[in-house]
Amino acid sequence: MRNVFQLTSLGLLAVSVCCTGCKLFQSELADKQAYDRTQTFAGDDRAKPWVPEVSPTGAGADKDYLLDGETNDKVKEKLKTAIGKGPDQQAALAGMAKANELFDEATLEREQQPDSETIAKKFVSAGELYLEAAEHWPKSSLEQEALFRAGESYFFSDHYEKANECYEKLVAKYRGTRYLDVVQARRFTIAKFWLELNRESPDNFFTYRWNSGMKPKRDMGGHALRIFDRIRLDDPTGKLADDATLALANGYFEKKRFMDASDTYEDLRRTFPNSEHQFEAHMFELRSRLESYQGKDYDRANLDKAEKLLKTIVTQFPQQADEHREYLTKEAARVRMLMAEREMSMANYYDKRGEYRAASMHYEELAKTYGDTPMGKTAKERIGEIADEPPEPPQRMAWLVDLFPQSEKTKPLLAPSVKDHVMR
Repeated sequence: MRNVFQLTSLGLLAVSVCCTGCKLFQSELADKQAYDRTQTFAGDDRAKPWVPEVSPTGAGADKDYLLDGETNDKVKEKLKTAIGKGPDQQAALAGMAKANELFDEATLEREQQPDSETIAKKFVSAGELYLEAAEHWPKSSLEQEALFRAGESYFFSDHYEKANECYEKLVAKYRGTRYLDVVQARRFTIAKFWLELNRESPDNFFTYRWNSGMKPKRDMGGHALRIFDRIRLDDPTGKLADDATLALANGYFEKKRFMDASDTYEDLRRTFPNSEHQFEAHMFELRSRLESYQGKDYDRANLDKAEKLLKTIVTQFPQQADEHREYLTKEAARVRMLMAEREMSMANYYDKRGEYRAASMHYEELAKTYGDTPMGKTAKERIGEIADEPPEPPQRMAWLVDLFPQSEKTKPLLAPSVKDHVMR
């Protein structure tokens, strides 16, 4: 998955800066139509649901709840009548036993008919029974497994929205659940699937699905990004935490939410220093910072960070930097021009006001730091032109200013000699 995910990340940046021509931005993504929504972490096969080693399959269950030939509907009816009466271990165990029976049966049949609608319905029925069993025995290992298996049942019946709800409920109730790695992999797969579908056919403001278990009712892309964010927050040291962070940042980048993207890439760089996505994070953040910069009349923080990123990339990733020298050189020149533009803007501001001392300071900085730019050359010429000008403009309407009282200088609290003695 990581190799495929890296290609996806690089493909995003390829679209944004394809004009640079460097290798990093040449998309090698597979055809979207061939996208495999069933791919999970570490080669986990969707056709073979994960089954825990320990399962309370009817252990200690009351025989009255599992009569021979008893139908699924009858079991569900018994479970519903017991809900709200406090923990009922017998009902919970009976429900688990019947749900496991349906789940195992559907799993075996799925190997023969992967796309059968009847089998999908069995998974859904098993999921309902698991959830009802969980309600009968809260705060127990049975509830933990029931929530997990409910999520699995809905996942393998392609009811992804319901599956994600079960997984999130499990993680919220049992932070250290033994199923966490599998749950995170499932949620990652669901989010990737939704994000890919949204790329092909984006939801609009009026999109609403009444009966679509495979997709959320609305804002499919937003739901996908929320899952990525939850994955990294629910298990910050997990196997997929850095992948989810990168996926979230890439999602923001695609939506042109460059401020959110740059902050998330920065979070990836700082939180996961050993991640294999470090180089991608640096490059994507550089692009996002420059896209977030609004011009000389606005804050320069993103421009400063972009300048630091360029230096870090060259220092920390010398081999990759050499491979993408053309792009980095172009961006470095762009940053210098933008910096020079800001300095020239300040110099012109003071120049027009007749504050030639302040203007000279900015012109000198331009000539010294950005002398190789056109603005640096202009600054050198202007320094000579204003050399004989007064440092400050004459006071206009001095008579009016003199009418106002002059403020007296504040006397120091301590005499200079006493102050020096105290400071020592």
